[in-house]
Amino acid sequence: MHDLLRSLGAKLMKDEGIAFSEGQSKNMNPLMKVRRLSLSNKGDTLRLPSLIIEQKCLRVLQSFNSPEIKTIQDDIVKGLDRLRVLDLKYTSIKSLPNSIMKLLHLRYLDLDRTNIHKLPESIGYLAYLQTLNISGYESLHVLPNGITRLSNLRCLRVRDTPLTHVPSEIGRLTNLNHFEGFVVGQDDSPTDMVEGWNLEELQSLSNLRHLDIWRSERASTAGGTTILANMIRLRRLDIF
Repeated sequence: MHDLLRSLGAKLMKDEGIAFSEGQSKNMNPLMKVRRLSLSNKGDTLRLPSLIIEQKCLRVLQSFNSPEIKTIQDDIVKGLDRLRVLDLKYTSIKSLPNSIMKLLHLRYLDLDRTNIHKLPESIGYLAYLQTLNISGYESLHVLPNGITRLSNLRCLRVRDTPLTHVPSEIGRLTNLNHFEGFVVGQDDSPTDMVEGWNLEELQSLSNLRHLDIWRSERASTAGGTTILANMIRLRRLDIF
């Protein structure tokens, strides 16, 4: 994932890529089709130049030096239907609009260390999403059921987040190869939301190469050892 971010930074220096601070958009060449944008926004609302929204060409949107951003401009999603990468880490974003479901081509969503307290159920409509980083959310306690519909997800990072309720059947994400923040639960009741996952869910996640397990004291030692021993593709295991 870090390699991907570094490559994005390099791409911003090539054709069709641009980086600027809020207020510099007046100098944009209207003939340039911007597909990669790195934006520093000093206000509390993430805003894009009207030209970029009208072009509807943007593939990569990355914020930097924007810790004060708390909300997203209402009409942004309308012009980002081709977006592949959305990186809003280290901002103060508190919520995502339900309209995020319209970003049907989104592959990479990074919301690391933001102030989001709730994720919309509509996140489950991001059918092509491969990487979801929602680590370090101090106010996020519940993951939406929609997470389990992200069948193409390869990387899920939810570590350092005080989760108390998660959707059952995380084992449906069979393409996962990187999972940070698998919280072990004690509740075996057949409900949609549980306090943590049963280790048996890992039996369906046979492609995992990197796994972080949290609240391991809740797990059955004998059963857990057998399940982990059968994960033949696993290369890194961290237990907390």
